[in-house]
Amino acid sequence: MGIAKVEMADGRCINIGGEHEDWYDQDFCIYNEVVVQRGSEIEIYGYPKDVFPPTDFHTATLVGNDVWLIGSLGYGDARESAAQVYILDSTTYEIRKASLSGEGPPWINGHRAVLQADGETIQVSKGDV
Repeated sequence: MGIAKVEMADGRCINIGGEHEDWYDQDFCIYNEVVVQRGSEIEIYGYPKDVFPPTDFHTATLVGNDVWLIGSLGYGDARESAAQVYILDSTTYEIRKASLSGEGPPWINGHRAVLQADGETIQVSKGDV
């Protein structure tokens, strides 16, 4: 639940974050990993929380070889005033926090993100703040 999936032109499916169970369940967990499926092969990439925090109900937008990860519901005590934005390199699976300028969205989840025709702008709409 709350996972973002990106289907690549080369047949890979990149699954990012997500959660197990619901917040009131004792087994509740939000993931900060990337799972890559290529046919019957599966690769799992785990990240320290300070590199990529547990992330769910976010969007994943492919821009060239980069996957832009915007928003998260996350754990209640980890929420900030501005949306988290990370970039996943789909060739190396390196993940980094995006450097943004201007006004970004507030903490958001369950939204839509669409790459605009210019190939550089991601429009974020709807969702919960």
